[in-house]
Order: sequence, then structure tokens, then C-alpha cells
Amino acid sequence: MEHLKLTRSFVHAARTGSFTKAGRELGITPQAVSVHIRQLEQICGLPLFSRTTRKINLTAEGRRLAESAQRGLETIELGLLSIQADKDKPRGEVRLTVPYGIGQAIVSPMIPELLEAYPDISLEMVVQNDIPDMVEHNVDIGIIGGELPVRALIARKVASFHNVLCAAPSYLERWGEPATIADLQHHRCIIVRNGRTGKLNHWVFHAPDHSVTTPEIEGTLTVNDTETQRRTVLLGAGIGQLASFFVVPNIREGKLVPLLTDFDCPPINIYIYMPQRTNVPQRVRVVTDFFTEKLQRHPDLIPMPNSGPQRSGRAKTRAKG
Repeated sequence: MEHLKLTRSFVHAARTGSFTKAGRELGITPQAVSVHIRQLEQICGLPLFSRTTRKINLTAEGRRLAESAQRGLETIELGLLSIQADKDKPRGEVRLTVPYGIGQAIVSPMIPELLEAYPDISLEMVVQNDIPDMVEHNVDIGIIGGELPVRALIARKVASFHNVLCAAPSYLERWGEPATIADLQHHRCIIVRNGRTGKLNHWVFHAPDHSVTTPEIEGTLTVNDTETQRRTVLLGAGIGQLASFFVVPNIREGKLVPLLTDFDCPPINIYIYMPQRTNVPQRVRVVTDFFTEKLQRHPDLIPMPNSGPQRSGRAKTRAKG
């Protein structure tokens, strides 16, 4: 920084041909300009000006330094102006990490509107179920469903969802519908092994009397990806407990049927998180605010109401074969 101050005084004196005019432009005294140039000459080991009582002239070395220093100062000033402009108009790249399910079902459909609203922002979306080291991988924002395993993050709860037990009509026509949670032991169930923990995701139910039931479900099929689980449930391979935002559109279309609707599933929070930092760049702030608003208003994140008593039009439970 000290060299930069000396160089600025030198460039202004070289351009104006006067320590007095240079000092006036810089808001310092001519004597201060003279001191700066003398210090710069000591660093260079060569005179940069030839001085008379009336004027100053650049030496050959001074002219060479003035040309390169002028270009350097202009580059620095342009960089500072660009950063200052970013404070008013967000621009630049934002790196976002999301898990597969939320990324595919919720976040991806929002991207066109985000890029339309902020044309000077580019987004890199890293879709993975693991939470990366945000500093090492230069990640700005993350979105996740469930509790954050890393505490050294700034996190904001923006929405929640419920898991929904459901099956395809083709499965229910063949195997019947469970009337109780205990009946699930006799059905083909498709379960998920958590990619972060390696543990099976337990099915949890809240009974009407507020008791909590976590049955031991033996999976006919175990997968490590919720989209694979949803697709196999849609194909009639078995019963699955899936995130409401994943299956609400399929339920509306009649492709999936919610089961055991007298039992609620506890809510799962969705968080937007970022690394600890003193100042949040404008581009990161506007993207965070965009996703916060969209997630809070997303219709498929509104908890599904109970749909009333069990349907009576299907046979209840048959043993799985």
C-alpha cells in the first residue's frame, strides 16, 4: 500500500509537470508530493525527475515508469469501480449446493426466473446429498432438508415438509391397502439408505393420540436416492414414504394414493445456509433472498391435510408373495 501511495503521487506529478498541481489533485501539499517522489527514487535507485528552480522534467527512466504505472493505476481504479458497481447491481457467479430431491423437484424449476431477474448473475448448482466443505469448495449458499450436521454455518429455516406414505393404484389393486401401521410388515416397502450417514431412513408416524410410532420396516427394495424410490413407487413396485413436495403433483394426477392418512408424519425443516463470513456479497444476498421467498411460498411445501377416513373401496391387506 505504501508503494501505491508513492506511485500515485509520481503519476500525477508526471502528468501535470508540477508538484503543486499534483498535490492539489491528490488533496495533499506539494511538499508531501516531493517527499513521496524522493522515497520512490530511493526505492528505484535512480532519479525519476530532473529538477530546476522553475520546472521538473521526467528522466528516461521516469518516462518508462510513468507509462507502466499509469496503466497499472488505471487497472486498479477500474477494478475498484467494478466492485463498487456490484454493490448496486449484483453480478458475478454464485455457487449453490442442493441435495438431489430438493434440487430436482423444487430448486431447478425456479432457476429460469432467477436468471431472468438477475441477468448479470451466473449460477453454478452442485447437486449432491453430502454437505461439502463450503470454504474449500468455494460454495456460497446451500439448501438442505433435515437438520444441519455442521454447526459452523449460518442457517435460516425457510420452510418445512412432511413425508407421505403412498403407493401407485396398480400396486394397491394387486396387494391391497394397509389398514394399520402393523400391516406394513406384510407389504412390499421401498426404503432409502441415507447417503450422508449410511443409515436407513426410518418411517415415523404420529398417531391421532399424539403418540409416535417408528415401525421396523423390512425393505423389499433399498435405494440410496429418493428419486429412484419415487420412480419405483410410481411403477407399482411397492409402498414408499416420500417427501410431500416430491409426490404431491403425482397425488393430484391420481398416479399415487396417500395411505394411512389418519397418521401424520413429523415436519422436516428446510434450511438455507452459508459459511460464516463478515460481509455477504450483494450477488449472494439477492440469490439467498430469492430462494427464501420462493421456498416460503412454494405450494408443495405446505403440509398436506388429513384426507379423512380410510377409503373402503379396496381390499385391505394381503400377504406379500
